[in-house]
Amino acid sequence: MDLLRKAALFSELLDRILVNNSWAGPVHLQKSMFFLQEMREVPLGYEFVLYRYGPYSFELQDEIEYIRGSGILKWRFHDSPKYATGLDTTEASRDIRDKLPKLMEKYEKDLAFVSENIGPMMSKQLERVSTSFYYMVKGVEGDKEVAREVLKVKPHIDYSDAVEAAQQVRQFAKQSSWRSHAGSAVSQVA
Repeated sequence: MDLLRKAALFSELLDRILVNNSWAGPVHLQKSMFFLQEMREVPLGYEFVLYRYGPYSFELQDEIEYIRGSGILKWRFHDSPKYATGLDTTEASRDIRDKLPKLMEKYEKDLAFVSENIGPMMSKQLERVSTSFYYMVKGVEGDKEVAREVLKVKPHIDYSDAVEAAQQVRQFAKQSSWRSHAGSAVSQVA
């Protein structure tokens, strides 16, 4: 998928997660795009590695910065001191989406699914859920097995929270009719 189409999807997803009470920081967009690509199988073409707060794509981050620098996205500053900056869309992003109605229609259900399920999550929950899903994508089966893998790389997470995150991802997977398959764009190293 070319960068213009990705920019349209980024900005549409961003608007949708903002509506779902997200503060929409770069971490939130990373995790949302991970679910969009891996669970909803939108062909974005990013490789994700397990990183500080869960799955992360360096290429995606570079493209977000490029798109922001191009005026399609912009920084949004929060009143609360608890949060860092977030991202927001611009008039240019709306123009791009208006010019790509077939793309928006094609991925409507995928964008809705991710924004409704991932959008409202806070950072700690995003870390647990996305890391759990990362291991499911890698083929780890069973909620307790996923939780054990998560705890190996994220010992600060409570075991019961890790199991709960795995169960939550299984619910998302069931709603999405997602099944683990070979060829996912995830890597163990970071």
